[in-house]
Amino acid sequence: MPTDDEELRRFLFEHVEDLEDLEIIARFHELGDDRLLNAAELAVLTRFPDTTTREALARLAARGLLAPTATEPVSYRYVIADASLRERLERAVVEYRQQPIKVMGMMTSNAIERVRTAAVRTFAECFRIGGPKSRG
Repeated sequence: MPTDDEELRRFLFEHVEDLEDLEIIARFHELGDDRLLNAAELAVLTRFPDTTTREALARLAARGLLAPTATEPVSYRYVIADASLRERLERAVVEYRQQPIKVMGMMTSNAIERVRTAAVRTFAECFRIGGPKSRG
Protein backbone atom coordinates (compact mmCIF):
# COMPACT_ATOMS: atom_id res chain seq x y z
CA MET A 1 0.00 0.00 0.00
CA PRO A 2 1.48 3.37 -1.02
CA THR A 3 2.34 5.92 1.64
CA ASP A 4 0.72 9.36 1.75
CA ASP A 5 3.87 10.88 0.25
CA GLU A 6 3.88 8.35 -2.61
CA GLU A 7 0.22 9.11 -3.32
CA LEU A 8 0.94 12.85 -3.29
CA ARG A 9 3.91 12.44 -5.63
CA ARG A 10 1.82 10.32 -8.01
CA PHE A 11 -1.03 12.86 -7.93
CA LEU A 12 1.41 15.67 -8.72
CA PHE A 13 2.95 13.59 -11.53
CA GLU A 14 -0.45 12.97 -13.13
CA HIS A 15 -2.07 16.39 -12.69
CA VAL A 16 0.52 19.12 -12.07
CA GLU A 17 3.29 19.68 -14.59
CA ASP A 18 5.25 22.40 -12.83
CA LEU A 19 5.36 24.82 -9.93
CA GLU A 20 3.39 27.40 -11.89
CA ASP A 21 0.51 24.94 -12.29
CA LEU A 22 0.56 24.18 -8.57
CA GLU A 23 0.71 27.82 -7.50
CA ILE A 24 -2.17 28.78 -9.81
CA ILE A 25 -4.38 25.90 -8.74
CA ALA A 26 -3.54 26.69 -5.10
CA ARG A 27 -4.68 30.30 -5.64
CA PHE A 28 -7.98 29.15 -7.14
CA HIS A 29 -8.49 26.65 -4.33
CA GLU A 30 -7.88 29.32 -1.70
CA LEU A 31 -10.19 31.84 -3.39
CA GLY A 32 -13.08 29.36 -3.75
CA ASP A 33 -15.15 27.77 -6.48
CA ASP A 34 -17.11 30.84 -7.54
CA ARG A 35 -14.16 33.14 -8.20
CA LEU A 36 -13.41 33.96 -11.83
CA LEU A 37 -9.89 35.12 -12.70
CA ASN A 38 -8.29 35.91 -16.03
CA ALA A 39 -4.64 35.47 -16.98
CA ALA A 40 -3.72 39.11 -16.28
CA GLU A 41 -5.22 38.99 -12.77
CA LEU A 42 -3.44 35.73 -12.01
CA ALA A 43 -0.15 37.06 -13.35
CA VAL A 44 -0.39 39.89 -10.83
CA LEU A 45 -1.35 37.55 -7.96
CA THR A 46 1.38 35.00 -8.69
CA ARG A 47 4.00 37.37 -10.12
CA PHE A 48 4.47 35.02 -13.06
CA PRO A 49 4.97 36.39 -16.58
CA ASP A 50 1.77 36.62 -18.65
CA THR A 51 2.95 33.93 -21.09
CA THR A 52 3.77 31.51 -18.27
CA THR A 53 0.40 32.17 -16.65
CA ARG A 54 -1.52 31.63 -19.90
CA GLU A 55 0.30 28.35 -20.61
CA ALA A 56 -0.38 27.06 -17.08
CA LEU A 57 -4.06 28.01 -17.33
CA ALA A 58 -4.37 26.16 -20.64
CA ARG A 59 -2.76 23.02 -19.15
CA LEU A 60 -4.98 23.12 -16.06
CA ALA A 61 -8.10 23.63 -18.17
CA ALA A 62 -7.11 20.74 -20.45
CA ARG A 63 -6.81 18.52 -17.35
CA GLY A 64 -10.29 19.53 -16.18
CA LEU A 65 -9.09 21.37 -13.07
CA LEU A 66 -10.22 24.79 -14.34
CA ALA A 67 -13.08 25.79 -16.63
CA PRO A 68 -12.63 28.68 -19.08
CA THR A 69 -15.42 31.11 -19.86
CA ALA A 70 -16.55 31.69 -23.43
CA THR A 71 -16.18 35.48 -23.18
CA GLU A 72 -13.12 37.64 -23.85
CA PRO A 73 -10.91 38.07 -21.98
CA VAL A 74 -11.14 34.43 -21.03
CA SER A 75 -11.54 33.91 -17.30
CA TYR A 76 -11.19 30.66 -15.41
CA ARG A 77 -13.04 29.04 -12.54
CA TYR A 78 -11.94 26.24 -10.21
CA VAL A 79 -14.16 23.27 -11.08
CA ILE A 80 -13.49 19.82 -9.79
CA ALA A 81 -16.65 17.73 -9.57
CA ASP A 82 -14.93 14.45 -8.67
CA ALA A 83 -14.79 14.27 -4.84
CA SER A 84 -11.70 12.04 -4.79
CA LEU A 85 -9.77 14.31 -7.15
CA ARG A 86 -10.83 17.39 -5.15
CA GLU A 87 -9.68 15.76 -1.91
CA ARG A 88 -6.28 14.85 -3.36
CA LEU A 89 -5.86 18.33 -4.79
CA GLU A 90 -6.76 19.91 -1.45
CA ARG A 91 -4.14 17.73 0.22
CA ALA A 92 -1.56 18.78 -2.37
CA VAL A 93 -2.32 22.47 -1.78
CA VAL A 94 -2.16 22.11 2.01
CA GLU A 95 1.09 20.17 1.79
CA TYR A 96 2.52 22.74 -0.64
CA ARG A 97 1.65 25.64 1.66
CA GLN A 98 2.92 23.89 4.81
CA GLN A 99 6.01 22.16 3.36
CA PRO A 100 6.91 23.85 0.07
CA ILE A 101 10.45 22.45 -0.08
CA LYS A 102 9.18 18.89 0.28
CA VAL A 103 6.58 19.36 -2.48
CA MET A 104 9.11 21.10 -4.76
CA GLY A 105 11.42 18.11 -4.24
CA MET A 106 8.62 15.78 -5.35
CA MET A 107 7.95 17.92 -8.39
CA THR A 108 11.66 17.96 -9.26
CA SER A 109 11.70 14.17 -9.02
CA ASN A 110 8.63 14.04 -11.28
CA ALA A 111 10.25 16.36 -13.82
CA ILE A 112 13.34 14.15 -13.95
CA GLU A 113 11.11 11.11 -14.46
CA ARG A 114 9.30 12.84 -17.33
CA VAL A 115 12.63 13.66 -19.00
CA ARG A 116 13.85 10.07 -18.59
CA THR A 117 10.64 8.68 -20.04
CA ALA A 118 10.80 11.06 -23.00
CA ALA A 119 14.48 10.20 -23.60
CA VAL A 120 13.75 6.47 -23.61
CA ARG A 121 10.86 6.98 -26.04
CA THR A 122 13.00 9.13 -28.32
CA PHE A 123 15.86 6.65 -28.23
CA ALA A 124 13.54 3.75 -29.04
CA GLU A 125 11.97 5.74 -31.88
CA CYS A 126 15.40 6.10 -33.50
CA PHE A 127 15.52 2.34 -34.04
CA ARG A 128 12.01 1.81 -35.41
CA ILE A 129 12.00 0.30 -38.86
CA GLY A 130 9.23 1.43 -41.16
CA GLY A 131 7.72 3.65 -38.50
CA PRO A 132 6.38 7.15 -38.85
CA LYS A 133 9.78 8.82 -38.56
CA SER A 134 11.13 9.96 -41.91
CA ARG A 135 14.76 9.37 -42.80
CA GLY A 136 14.79 12.13 -45.42
